[in-house]
Amino acid sequence: MSEEIKLLEALSNAFGPPGYEEEVREFLRKELEDYADEVQVDKLGNILFYHRGKGSYPRVMLAAHTDEVGLMVTYIENTGFLRFESLGITSNIMLGQSILLRGNKGYLKGIIGMKPPHIMTEEERKKVIPTEDLFIDIGAENLEAAEQKGIEIGTPGVFDVKFTELGEGYLRGKSFDDRAGCTVLAEVFKALKKSPYNLVAVGTVQEEVGLRGARTAT
Repeated sequence: MSEEIKLLEALSNAFGPPGYEEEVREFLRKELEDYADEVQVDKLGNILFYHRGKGSYPRVMLAAHTDEVGLMVTYIENTGFLRFESLGITSNIMLGQSILLRGNKGYLKGIIGMKPPHIMTEEERKKVIPTEDLFIDIGAENLEAAEQKGIEIGTPGVFDVKFTELGEGYLRGKSFDDRAGCTVLAEVFKALKKSPYNLVAVGTVQEEVGLRGARTAT
């Protein structure tokens, strides 16, 4: 496995829904801080790597977003099921997905479910199931059990998919948008270490919910 693919694997497996990008940010810091003349993290959470070129050359910004689509727990039912709000995910791809949640006691896993088809009306079966009709099952029998597992309102989650090489150059993983971009960002910044241009490579945050980090960094 090449060094570039190893970096993509680490970035893909990292936990980083919008607003929780710190793990990805630290991977980029470790990869690029020795190539940068200065490293900054702004108040929003963007990480900026500066290369000082020649004063007469323009400043160029390279950017890739560090966050991934995810979700956030909004309600815990008495049954132990978790209701949630999507962070950039459409409901038509959610059903049956394995989910990794970061609770206040660490990581835990769940799966997205819905009302069983055999008790749905015919009309319900024909429709795309909206997010508000889905829930996450973490194996908790009631609200108290869910809280004991470390779940609270605001707990973030992402798809639970591990990076895998499929052979013949094909790869599988989560968050390739935009951890593949982060990998390219890192490799380009390293390759331009002796460039006369003034470069700023930025790992931006909260792209999936409105390009917030990119707007601020720009």
